[in-house]
Amino acid sequence: MKKNESPFRFPTVRYVKRLRMSIELPGRAETERNVPELPRGFVWLPWHPCLTDTHGEVKFQAFHRSFDADVFPTFRSRQACIALMRSIAGHSGFVPQATWMIACRSADSALPIPVNPRNEYELRSRKPETEHLDYVATIQGIRTSPGVAAIQNVAVRPEFRGRGLGRALLMKALDGFRTAGIGRVTLEATSGNTAAIRLYETSGFRLYQTLYKEVYVS
Repeated sequence: MKKNESPFRFPTVRYVKRLRMSIELPGRAETERNVPELPRGFVWLPWHPCLTDTHGEVKFQAFHRSFDADVFPTFRSRQACIALMRSIAGHSGFVPQATWMIACRSADSALPIPVNPRNEYELRSRKPETEHLDYVATIQGIRTSPGVAAIQNVAVRPEFRGRGLGRALLMKALDGFRTAGIGRVTLEATSGNTAAIRLYETSGFRLYQTLYKEVYVS
């Protein structure tokens, strides 16, 4: 380094296009009817506080090597993802009815998975009851104003993609929002994530705002 030369370098800034989309929810009977069946061997896990950190772990596994991790550095860290989920669960507008996970039996377990007629694993009070499950996908919701809520993340672990789990999560959450008395749901997506945008568009979401997020490149 030359004398009097500063070691400081300004970071490079690029702008990522983000799309805000929304959907007006139909009546309860229709939203419930739109929830697809999960592939054989997969079950729904409704929200339970004992699964807070597990939701965060699934977020990390789904996103830490994705393009979204460049946009949102939180996704690069397991502990940051867990802290994010704790923050979502503690939010005054948290909507438990729209917060779900999908799981399947872990490879080293032969235990049965007890479910109700809606293929939902009915949790009791302790996480050890589900330790024979492998958690593969998560979605969460927060009420942002009266009658309006936002989907936080639609996260599916890479090895379980291509089976319709993302669409199932989305429709299950919309049904939960409707149950909670919410009529409009919003979400954001990065413009380069064409698969996610296609999913949202074919599920009824429509673009209502475009914005640009600063991303600092070291």
